[in-house]
Amino acid sequence: MAARFGDKGLAASALILALIGLLLLFLYAHSLEPKHLSISSLNQEQEGTYVEVMGMISGTSSRGGNVFLYLCDKSCITVFIPSSQTDDFDINPYLIKKGDGLIVRGTVEIYKGERELIPLGFDGLELV
Repeated sequence: MAARFGDKGLAASALILALIGLLLLFLYAHSLEPKHLSISSLNQEQEGTYVEVMGMISGTSSRGGNVFLYLCDKSCITVFIPSSQTDDFDINPYLIKKGDGLIVRGTVEIYKGERELIPLGFDGLELV
């Protein structure tokens, strides 16, 4: 005789699966939060890591539409904004100037042996 899976069993199974799904979404969303690090602690081991750093702009430049921001705390890092992404942020990166405080959320990359930070998302750049 085949066991019947009643309405109560089906509802309980659906509830358990829904709770497992919510837990997995919570864990996934938590992994999307940037790691809060100092600029001096960024190294090749963090390449590809989503981080948040804060510092002061020591200089800016642009070439071919690309924007380069030089962000410093105790050490400095280049923040590279490709021309194709300059419109992707809440603030206009061309208007950031020396002396501005800035929070950058993005990924650490190594370019020609040097650390760079590539901002990501609408809130990738935040003046403070």
